[in-house]
Amino acid sequence: DTQAAQGNATSNDPWQMVSVFDGDKSTNVVCEGFAKAFKYLCDLASISGVECRRVDGTLGGAGHMWNIVRMDDGRNYIADVTNCAGGTKVEDDPLFLAACTSGSVASGYTIQAWGLTYRYTYFDGTTNFYTEDELTLSKTPYSANTLTAKVRSESVSATYSKTKSVATKANVSVSNARGAITYANASTNTTAKRFVVNNTSGTVSIPKGTAVGTYTVVIKVTAAGNANYKSGSKTVSYKVTVGKATNGLKVKTSKKTVKYAKVSKKKQVVQPIKATGANGTVSYKKVSKGSSKYLSVNKKTGKVTVSKGTKKGTYTIKVQVSAAGNKNFKKATKTVTCKVVVS
Repeated sequence: DTQAAQGNATSNDPWQMVSVFDGDKSTNVVCEGFAKAFKYLCDLASISGVECRRVDGTLGGAGHMWNIVRMDDGRNYIADVTNCAGGTKVEDDPLFLAACTSGSVASGYTIQAWGLTYRYTYFDGTTNFYTEDELTLSKTPYSANTLTAKVRSESVSATYSKTKSVATKANVSVSNARGAITYANASTNTTAKRFVVNNTSGTVSIPKGTAVGTYTVVIKVTAAGNANYKSGSKTVSYKVTVGKATNGLKVKTSKKTVKYAKVSKKKQVVQPIKATGANGTVSYKKVSKGSSKYLSVNKKTGKVTVSKGTKKGTYTIKVQVSAAGNKNFKKATKTVTCKVVVS
């Protein structure tokens, strides 16, 4: 305050609140300007149950002006905006909505902040203007944590995985928290209890092998509080739907050759199709269009039969290979073309 009053004061009066709002970082403002500006903003906000007063007295023996705020709990707290540390949010500073550690209206109040002791006393003009009830400070920190939490979406989708956990996007929006935010799984559903909730981001990871289905996940959001606010917590819930995964069916074919000397005497069986990675029962079906009438396929094994008496030449068969899928995997179908040479 002394530096502002005696230093390079601009044309704006450092004692008036206009100097707080002039947009000029070089403007010097003293405690009176800050206290007036803060009361102005509180009055402008018109918050139900909250009343701001501007008081003057001494801080550590030197003249000072600050604010007393009556909060919605009916108690009074100091808001010394001037001395709130630069570089931090004012609302997180221990001198904002501060409770006293000891004292009275007549003798003054002691407040502990930043490892230091702050001693506030009222001038007679202040004690004569306000009632004792309006100036009496709470000895209990302001308890309300303004934490709010809500889900961005009522449901989140994921895909079944047998081999690895599946991370879902963060689905909890948090605002107005006081202190560090943490997240925890508070689900009651047996399966949802196993979901892993990242304690700093709130993202949910679904353990590998979690069956297809819809689960309700409950997340507890906690704000740790700070010097002025107690901790607070909220719970939110939403649906996580684990959907069926893509079937792992893969199909390879190879050209097969049979000897005419053998097929002229009896039918011959070859295995030109190899299905791997399938989920569910695999079946095979001949596609009539584009397939030779001399070739047929076993619907269970995929083996191709060359009819007895088939002449020399190259023959083609188209086969539809299907994996039925199961409770965790979708069904899948692939159509392949196989060649069989009779030589």
